[in-house]
Amino acid sequence: QVLRKDPSADELQRYSLTYSLFGINGVVSGLYSSTAFRQSVVNNYYLELLNRPATAQELSWGTFQLEWGVSEPLFAASIAGSNEFYAASNAGGGPDGPTPSAKSFVNLLYRTLVGTPPDPVTGPIYEQQIQSGRPTGLVATEFVTTEQFRQVKVIESFQVLGLSAIPEVVQDYVDNWFWYGGLGGINTRLLASGTNIFNIEAGRVQLPDMAAAAQLQQLLLAPYADKDVPTGFYALFNTFFNNPTEANNCKKTPDNCANPGLYELLSKGGVSRGIPNEAITVKQSFVPVSKLLPSQNEIGLDSSLGFPLGKDPSPINGYFNDLNVKVGDRYILTSADGQYVVDGHHRWSQLFLINPLANIGAADIGYVPAPQDALKETQISVAAQIGYFKTEESGTDNLFTISQEDFNRKITDIINKGICKHN
Repeated sequence: QVLRKDPSADELQRYSLTYSLFGINGVVSGLYSSTAFRQSVVNNYYLELLNRPATAQELSWGTFQLEWGVSEPLFAASIAGSNEFYAASNAGGGPDGPTPSAKSFVNLLYRTLVGTPPDPVTGPIYEQQIQSGRPTGLVATEFVTTEQFRQVKVIESFQVLGLSAIPEVVQDYVDNWFWYGGLGGINTRLLASGTNIFNIEAGRVQLPDMAAAAQLQQLLLAPYADKDVPTGFYALFNTFFNNPTEANNCKKTPDNCANPGLYELLSKGGVSRGIPNEAITVKQSFVPVSKLLPSQNEIGLDSSLGFPLGKDPSPINGYFNDLNVKVGDRYILTSADGQYVVDGHHRWSQLFLINPLANIGAADIGYVPAPQDALKETQISVAAQIGYFKTEESGTDNLFTISQEDFNRKITDIINKGICKHN
C-alpha cells in the first residue's frame, strides 16, 4: 500500500523485526518515512503538476526537503509556484504562441491539485492577487492550506486505501488537520487503523496493476509523433496491445486481449477500486469554424471532402444557408472555450473548406494547458471504447501540405467521378 511493491528479503526481515518491537505503528512509520516512499512522492508530484518525471537533482533535493520536515502539501506548493508551472499553464498557446497568465495559472492550480475548475468566488481573487504582483509561490502556498485542498487529499487517501470516506469523519480530519499531524499524520493513522489492518489480513486490499500503471504513464508522456516513430504515442499503444485491429482487440475479443491489465485501466480507470474517474464539464455551443485551431497535423482530403462532394452532396445546401451547422448531425469536440479542435478534425475541415463563415456545433471540454495532451487523452478514451486506434492515413493528400495544383485536381476527380474512399 505504501511503496506499491513486494518487499525484498532484507526488507521483509527488517520490518518483521520492527513489527515485533513496535507493532504496526512502527512498520507504518518506517515505510512512510523511508527514502523510497519520499522519492515516490517527489516524482509523483512532478508528474502530476509538470507532466514529467523529476530530474536526478530534483529528486535528491525534494527527498531531502521531505526528510527535513517540509510537509507534502508545502512541497507540492513549491512546484506549483514555480516559473515552469506558470509557463505550463498555457503551453499550447494560440495564434500568438504560448500565453500563460494569471487566469491560466489559477486554472491549472485547481485542475492539478483539487481536480476541479476554479471556484467562482476564490478563483478570481487569486487571479487578482497575481495580477497585482503577488508571487505565484505565495498563492500556491495559501492554496494548499485551504479546506478544499485538505478535503480532497483526505478523501483521496481513503479511496486509495479502499476505505469508506464517511463525510463526518473526513470533515473531522480537515477541521483538526494540525491535531492529527497534517497529511502525513492522517495517512499513517489510516494505514495503521484497525479497519485497514483487518482488510489486509482478510485479503480484501486490491492493489493496482503497477505494470499497467507504468505503461499508461508512458502513453501519457509519449510525444505526439508520426505513427512510425517507435517511442511515439501511437506506436507505444500498438506495442502494448500487440497491434490491435478492428477484428481483434480487447473490446471485441476479450479472450485474446494482449494486455488486460492496461485495458482495464484505460476503460475503467479507478472505478474498479472505488476511485471515481475525473469529471469534466462539457458545454455545447456553435463556434466560428474559421477561428478553431487543429491539434493534429494530418487531415486527409478524401476523408474531409470525399463524402459531401463525392457521395452525398445534400448537406452542402445547409452549409451555405444555415448560420449554425452540426456536420454529420454530430458535435465536434473542442477545448479552451472553442479555441482548439480535439476530436472531429475531418468534420471541422469539411465545413471550413466549404463555408469558412459558418459556425460549427461543438462540445467544449473547457480549459486545457496543452491541446495535444487533450488530443492524446481523448484518443486514448476512444481507443478504450472500441479497443484499437481507428486511424486514417492522409498520404499525399494531407490538407496541410498538399499543393494547390494537386488539391484542384483531386477535388475535380471527386466531384466528377464520385470518388469517396471513406464512406
